[in-house]
Amino acid sequence: MSHPGTWAEAKPDHPAIRLDGAERSYAAFEARSLALSRRLVADGAKTGDVVALWARNHLDYLTAAWGIHRAGLYVLPVAASLTEREAAYILNDSGAIRLIADAPRTALAPDMRVWTLDNDLFCAPADAPASPEVEGGDMMYTSGTTGKPKGVRRSLPGGPLGSDTRRSDRLSGLFGMAETPVFLSPAP
Repeated sequence: MSHPGTWAEAKPDHPAIRLDGAERSYAAFEARSLALSRRLVADGAKTGDVVALWARNHLDYLTAAWGIHRAGLYVLPVAASLTEREAAYILNDSGAIRLIADAPRTALAPDMRVWTLDNDLFCAPADAPASPEVEGGDMMYTSGTTGKPKGVRRSLPGGPLGSDTRRSDRLSGLFGMAETPVFLSPAP
């Protein structure tokens, strides 16, 4: 299974992400996600913890998601369109230990450490421990059409990074993604 790190080795200068005329190479994507992973571990995150990601379209959204994932944590995407009240419910219900957001949102989660999605986020302390480089997972919330939204998460596979091929197998089968994919995501 290939993951961004394998692409960073094979094609370091190739664009990994493009958004609004800006782009991030695979080498930069790899370095920034690794730094975030190390920063989370240095800050006390443990395998299986939940880190929420609440942001509109941002060049580093996927970088942050991958940094969380590679630390063996659950990534909890919070829809940017939610009201503060709706988001606060999800943050509290999920047990998230951190919130990474595109703007300061400390009022939403007073007992939670909130980091802003900016360049400082992707700088690990010099003495930060190594990232565990194990498979993390995703925690998603239902729409809540029949009551309060409910968190859904699979148990973490626990294997080394790249060992869980379920997602890449689905992308390959559903969308015909091969070795040199270009994927357009019109979603927020």
